Amino acid sequence: MSRSTPRPTPRDPRISKRIGVLVIASLPVAALLGIVVLKLLLMMLFSQISISQAAAGDYKSALATARWNLIANVVEPWRAHYNVGTAELGLELYDDARGSLSYSLQSAPLPDGCYVRTNLALAIEGQGDRASDNDEFDVAIDFYAQAVAMLENMPAECKSEAEAESQSESDEESESASESDGESDGGGTLGEQSEQSEARLGEKGEQAESDLEQQEQQQQQQQEQQETDSAPDGQGEESAGSPLDDLGDRMDAAEQDRTDWDSVDRSQNAPFELPDKPW
Repeated sequence: MSRSTPRPTPRDPRISKRIGVLVIASLPVAALLGIVVLKLLLMMLFSQISISQAAAGDYKSALATARWNLIANVVEPWRAHYNVGTAELGLELYDDARGSLSYSLQSAPLPDGCYVRTNLALAIEGQGDRASDNDEFDVAIDFYAQAVAMLENMPAECKSEAEAESQSESDEESESASESDGESDGGGTLGEQSEQSEARLGEKGEQAESDLEQQEQQQQQQQEQQETDSAPDGQGEESAGSPLDDLGDRMDAAEQDRTDWDSVDRSQNAPFELPDKPW
């Protein structure tokens, strides 16, 4: 007896229609998910490229790359502003760098915010250096004080991160001491950078205060010289005396002349005689 082949069950057309509707309805959601995934991948790519460019010293390219992550960034927006601010700091655009890093610091979580704060202090220090170069020493002193306060007000988590980073670096150096021959990487830990920055800022602040004092002295001397040059003749020097002293000298001289005149002919009591006639 031969076995009969089972016939396929016909599909209900209503089911097919429902499946088609679900597929069509899910297309926008799938497209949106694809865009989100693509955006995240591009953000990671641009971030890594920007970091590599900044590490190589190509801050101009790093800035252009990092700015792409500012577009429609809802995932860790602080990181994009941090990369932009770091590139601007390398280009010595201190005002722009301070704005970008200040925005990043508002939402940067710890311990990442510690590095944002450190670069922000460097941006403020750069503003102070520029003011000092322009002989605006009072402005420079204020910027240096702001940078010091930024470092001194580090959260406790930053100090813990610095200690952990220092311990980790110490362990790595002890393991590879024979290979490194005791050479430093030149960067230093977060704690070391903070201490170095505070010491440097203290020296710059003292120098700015000294320059400000010299500037004020020079301005005072110039003002005194201008007052001396604009004074009337005979009154520009202290040795010439005051106007009252000069008036007294003139009165004494006039009195002496009058006395001398009276003592010439009147003391002789002689009559006045006409000269002899020539003929």
